[in-house]
Amino acid sequence: MFVIKTRVGPSSIHGNGVFACENVAIGEPVWRFHPPFDQILSERDIAELPKAAREYLEMYAYTSSDLGGQLVLSGDHARFLNHSDDPNTEARPFLSIARRSIAPGEEITCDYGAFCVSWTGLEEVASSLQRVAVATMGDAYPHCNLYTRLKISAHGVGVFAIRDIPAGKRLFKGDSGTIVRVPRAAVDRIVDPELRRMYFDFCPSVDDVFIAPADFNLLTMEWYLNHSADPNVVPDPNMQFSSCRPIAVGEELTTDYARFSDHSPTTVSQWNSAGNLK
Repeated sequence: MFVIKTRVGPSSIHGNGVFACENVAIGEPVWRFHPPFDQILSERDIAELPKAAREYLEMYAYTSSDLGGQLVLSGDHARFLNHSDDPNTEARPFLSIARRSIAPGEEITCDYGAFCVSWTGLEEVASSLQRVAVATMGDAYPHCNLYTRLKISAHGVGVFAIRDIPAGKRLFKGDSGTIVRVPRAAVDRIVDPELRRMYFDFCPSVDDVFIAPADFNLLTMEWYLNHSADPNVVPDPNMQFSSCRPIAVGEELTTDYARFSDHSPTTVSQWNSAGNLK
């Protein structure tokens, strides 16, 4: 639900877009999740819909990372928001704020990948009236967003650059896996110590809640980032990682666990004593 005045109009990005009708200062809330105004749809709801309605949802609904991949349909102009790799809004849990000041008449844009778990960067192609085959598109190949690979590290397994990475580059862009939030109390009840350790070894925790993949078999490269007090990779509030300085080919990518995980002191202490976490 938009908390500012907006209008829908023709967009230079794609089809129709959402435009601000008032000044919005940097950091000011632009949108917030507000059910039942914004609807959460179940698989049963969708299955009972006619084809035309399901096609509508394919165009306008999104799979929410805040809700573990559940399908959400916005109740207002938000369904017309267009994607940008350099958006003027920033997604936070159940909230969107102005990333920079927005003037009346300016199109409001967002990064679909920051809140939509099924976003691959190719939706524009799929929804294009021309229906160009994605295999012929230069930005559609699996390697196009690839900058890293897993290799042996001083701490077991780590993430290493396979090409030069400039400062400010968003990494792991195609990783759209669903994340879930698991209470610390639930993890503490796990009897098998190896299963319990997976949460502490791989998952950050915030306010006694672990942020985990929907299935540990879905661990991707970003989950293998090792800790450093002098990192070259930093996360944003939505756990999207970017390089904070240039990274050379062959260099290990590291991040400071203390920036986003409450149990980082224990993790780093165990790391220093054991010499190997992953």
